Amino acid sequence: MRESPCYTDEWKRSCPDFAVYLPRHFVGPDTDNVHFLVIVTPGGDLLGFWTQATHESADNSCVVCARSGDGGNTWSIPYEIDGPSDKRYHTAFYAFPVVSSTGRIYGIYKKHTGIIDLSSNLTSIMCCRYSDDDGRTWSDPAELPFKRAAQLGCLCQSGARFQGAPDRAIYPLGQPNN
Repeated sequence: MRESPCYTDEWKRSCPDFAVYLPRHFVGPDTDNVHFLVIVTPGGDLLGFWTQATHESADNSCVVCARSGDGGNTWSIPYEIDGPSDKRYHTAFYAFPVVSSTGRIYGIYKKHTGIIDLSSNLTSIMCCRYSDDDGRTWSDPAELPFKRAAQLGCLCQSGARFQGAPDRAIYPLGQPNN
């Protein structure tokens, strides 16, 4: 675990309890850090997941993860879970982690495939990677199929949903059309 150097001390002004990640440059590939979620792993570590990019919806947007073994006092340098492939705009974003009763950790996120309707971060598929070793290594990505609404309008896949518990549907983004 090591702290990444930050380009400024301005972040100290708010006296945060924890600093998970500090951008190295005023403008750079790690400037935008959003949608931060943390889980406790079965082994007791903290895993933080977020979207990192040069700016919102940039063509280098990726899902990253960092680990803390001391309750959040120090964090590893983030590593990429998924991001742009060899094709421009094939980005990843908005991950949410889930820990199953078996201890498997799932990272579910949106993956852009190159089709742009309203915005690249709205026209995407849902993907998943999983880890059976406390979040140290991850499976290859797999697409999560889900029913798409009949009339999607300009938001393309925003009406999509997949079934969670028997009485609940999970909506990745936007509002259902029915």
